Amino acid sequence: MQRLLSPWSPSVLALVAVLLVSRRASAQLTDSLVAVSGEELPWSKDRDDPARQFRLRIIRAGVGMPVPLARRTYLLPSVAFEQISVGARGDVAGAPAPTLRSVMASLGIAQGIGEHWTVIAIGGLGLASDFAEPVSTRDLVVTATGLVTYKINDALSVGGGIVYDQRSGTPLPLPAALVNWKPLPNLRVRGFVPARVDAEYRFAPWISAGIRATFSGGRYALSERLYGQQDLQVAYSTAAVGPDVTLSLNDWLHFDVYAAAAVYRRYDVYRAGNDDGGVSLNPTVSYGFRFWVGPSMWDAPRAP
Repeated sequence: MQRLLSPWSPSVLALVAVLLVSRRASAQLTDSLVAVSGEELPWSKDRDDPARQFRLRIIRAGVGMPVPLARRTYLLPSVAFEQISVGARGDVAGAPAPTLRSVMASLGIAQGIGEHWTVIAIGGLGLASDFAEPVSTRDLVVTATGLVTYKINDALSVGGGIVYDQRSGTPLPLPAALVNWKPLPNLRVRGFVPARVDAEYRFAPWISAGIRATFSGGRYALSERLYGQQDLQVAYSTAAVGPDVTLSLNDWLHFDVYAAAAVYRRYDVYRAGNDDGGVSLNPTVSYGFRFWVGPSMWDAPRAP
């Protein structure tokens, strides 16, 4: 694998690495070609009705592999899966707690222009629902991401663009920003806003630690058979910040453990596309793990 990656431009490879695999519909920051993760957001009370509590258990998996088409042109195929088991207790009007799933396939292209510029475009198509009924057009999800990045020097690359996700509740695209900054050999800051920002320090080749801030969410179709209403959807949004530790067997195999203060948790119900209200939950501490395969990107790829 290292032999395959070594001829690539290090700056383009770094940008491709942070955009390959989506954890939600829009492009997310990631550093993996293959990843499997689990996360727990423990029971938390409804701010307006403390008798109601909710919990999330999330499993995610993704695979993506940049394919070189030319010296500065790379194809970006990827697939991603997410399962969210929702727990509810207290007064929830007898509604069953759903298990939500999404399957996404994405295809993009990264084009390097000269030594400094890179243009990245990614489109995605998938399904997101409780899958309690046969798949229909209500379950379809369409996403798009467009970015232009500029390599200022070997230590700093920045970028900007737009992301579109039809589940975001607005027909308009949202602004996006990317940063890849390495002020010291063992210190770096990488981020794709509005998804994730990491500040990391490498203590040794086998361990690094830092702070991660994430924003995740999505909207899922609910079946009429279980909930007795047509065109019903549920959406969730979570913002969290906390410590992250990465243990590395070598430059390609890694295991993350993390905890985070989930400072914002919101659930909304949509009927026929209109927001029908929701609940905001009290802050809680979430935790999770991630096993991933991919170059650590602490050191530039070696020339062949």
